[in-house]
Amino acid sequence: MTKKMNLICMKTLYHKIFPPQLNVPFPFNKIFLPEDLKHANVTFMLKFNFWIKLAIFFGLGFLLYANTLHSEYHLDDIPFIVKNPTIRDINDLALIGKSILGTHARHVVFYSLALNYHLHKLDVFGYHVFNTLIHILTTIGIWQFTRLLLSTNKFTAEVTTDNREKIAFCAALLFLCHPANTQAITYITQRFASMATMFYIATLAFYVKARLTTRLAHSLPFYFLAGTSAIMGMLSKEITITMPAIIFIIDRLCIAYQPPIIKKKKVLVVKKSRTPFILIAALAGLSLIVPFLFHFDIASIFSSQMPSSSHEGDMLTFYTFALSQLRVMALLLRLCVLPIDQNLDYDFPMSTGFLTPPTTLISLIFLAGLAFLGWKMLKKRIIVFLGIAWFFITFAPEFYPRVHVVFEHKFYLVTIGLFIAASYLIWELPALKKFAFWIMIVLTLILGIATVKRNAVWQTEQTLWEDVVKKSPNKYRANLNLGNVYQLQGKYDQSLPYYDKAISVMPYGYKALNSRAVIYYMKGNLEAAMNDFNRSIAANPQYDDPYNNRGNLFRQRGEFTKAIEDYNMAIKVSQFAPMAYKNRADVFARLNEVEKSLADYKAALNLDPKLRDAYNNMGNLLNEKGRYSEALALFNAAIQNDPGNSPEYLLGRGNTYSNMQDHKKALAEFLAALKIRPAMPEALFNAGVAFAAMNDMVQADKFYTLTIQANPGLAVAYNNRGNTRRRLGRREEALADFLAADKLSPRVEIIRRNIVISYFEMGQIDKAMNAYNETTAMGVALNEEFAKEFLQKTKPLISSQSTVITQ
Repeated sequence: MTKKMNLICMKTLYHKIFPPQLNVPFPFNKIFLPEDLKHANVTFMLKFNFWIKLAIFFGLGFLLYANTLHSEYHLDDIPFIVKNPTIRDINDLALIGKSILGTHARHVVFYSLALNYHLHKLDVFGYHVFNTLIHILTTIGIWQFTRLLLSTNKFTAEVTTDNREKIAFCAALLFLCHPANTQAITYITQRFASMATMFYIATLAFYVKARLTTRLAHSLPFYFLAGTSAIMGMLSKEITITMPAIIFIIDRLCIAYQPPIIKKKKVLVVKKSRTPFILIAALAGLSLIVPFLFHFDIASIFSSQMPSSSHEGDMLTFYTFALSQLRVMALLLRLCVLPIDQNLDYDFPMSTGFLTPPTTLISLIFLAGLAFLGWKMLKKRIIVFLGIAWFFITFAPEFYPRVHVVFEHKFYLVTIGLFIAASYLIWELPALKKFAFWIMIVLTLILGIATVKRNAVWQTEQTLWEDVVKKSPNKYRANLNLGNVYQLQGKYDQSLPYYDKAISVMPYGYKALNSRAVIYYMKGNLEAAMNDFNRSIAANPQYDDPYNNRGNLFRQRGEFTKAIEDYNMAIKVSQFAPMAYKNRADVFARLNEVEKSLADYKAALNLDPKLRDAYNNMGNLLNEKGRYSEALALFNAAIQNDPGNSPEYLLGRGNTYSNMQDHKKALAEFLAALKIRPAMPEALFNAGVAFAAMNDMVQADKFYTLTIQANPGLAVAYNNRGNTRRRLGRREEALADFLAADKLSPRVEIIRRNIVISYFEMGQIDKAMNAYNETTAMGVALNEEFAKEFLQKTKPLISSQSTVITQ
């Protein structure tokens, strides 16, 4: 049924309720615009109303990025989030604004990170949900901006309302689904780019809406929103500096355009309406915030030199960086059309001339051809001109020299104009118009699948850096980070070749030297470890990790003074050194400097509230000193801050109750820890101890057995199970356990004594005496009372039996 027929039916029904003589006007005429009534065969897309389209954007957006919501932190996420003390207090706006960058730039984004930290600390899920929401809101902004753009004077006669909706929806879908945008969303810290783009698009949409609003009083709120969005964008990232140029072009070419009036076959040229130069000038003046906040130094732009992070060994100047950006622009255009072989860390040698490499000249020619095409489209298809102009203008800030020649998140804003132009051509070109709907569906499907596959690469550090090493095998950073991944997994032999490769590429790579030293340290090659730690410190004395790690090496040697000196240096050169504080606290505890140790544990926990070793070691120290109430308060706070994921804290609280001789409460804590981590050897063992203290030898035997299954090398578990089995009368099994314990830990007095006792109780007096003599021959001093009692009872019974001896 056509819309015209629907309208007739609705009118008939309406006039049955409200007869014409009542003079109640039919209210639905305005809904059906004249051009709608002319097109009876309305496409499927027009049936979607505003809310359904919103639901599509939100549903599809979260569907495409669902496999990233638990993706790990990467690269800049560590200093900007995990190790960033400036985002820990949401109320300290000055500290958040200053950030670790040392300037008040990007205040809005850092505040969003502080908000994320306030709500869910370091749980990546909330950060990823926030980034996905930004992407969806940007998509909605593009949808509305395109609708408004196509409602301007230039397009009202050229594009029907029907096609206006289709073009806007298609442009937003292309942006939402395109895999070239994944890095700006999945890489948490790159919300710098996505948030700035969101405010950029909002500014344009509000400005166009204000210009299309005829009454000044009604337009003022939209001008205010445009200005507010502009400021928010400028406080997010410097790419917003191009907003005034884009607004000026749109205003002059689209809004201020007045179509000629045809009267009696004559064309009457109407004077164009004036562009509000005052408003655009004000916005341009406002954009000066960007160079002020970001401390742009024009002189240094042309004179500075810096080592490239995109290709080892290159030294970038303004000239070589600008030449290289020609190839980056060509790469961006290729990714828009063919989004394959994406890479977090491209190995991208700089251009030193138009023919070195030759692709520089090829890129220049191609870009010149694109610019010429845009110029030719100025009068024919202005939307194509706008898309191409958008590409060149928004990319312009990327010519500011930086160490990274290419990063995909920089393309996030640049692609929008191209997507709008592509969508316009799909729905307006006669050759494509018949198949436009299916083209949009197929493109959405293909791009969506590519996005999901690309996002799968970002899920873990291992999947990400394996992908980078595959595509950039000679990058220092790629090999270093993949080596770090394997090191954290305990795959030391697997990580070592990647560190060697990284150091061969960059012999002064202080991070790789430090990481390789850690591998040597873990493998027991202390001399090689010390050499690499020293080389790392010499390469960069302001890097804290090698000081901390070398301090651990000194501590292992018993050189506590040198260890403390290195921990002091780590704390001095880093704003975030929780492990150095924790390790220094361990040394102070070893030296019995209790108050210094407790102060350092507190400092470590203030920086990293989830540093379990600090909680446990601090709690153990308080236990040793008999400060049980303080230890309990510490573990209670730890469990409250990390509910459901705190077996170490439960274990510590259980140990405290054990020291207080409250074995029932202690047992409850150990069992609670085992519910979270069933094969936790410490909790299994301590549960066995608690059962034994409560005289439940059957359960004690069970938990000692589980402990041995979880950790077969734990001699004390065999010894304790032996004692339990002795009390259960299972003397042969007890002896076997004592012998196993002795094999794992020879020359331990209590174990040797239990072997002697077991032989004696089993009536094997000769073996008991032999075991006694072997023990003394080893130089193990047996308990004096035990030795005296044993000798008294064995003298008259060298070849007889005895049944009782005190343990």
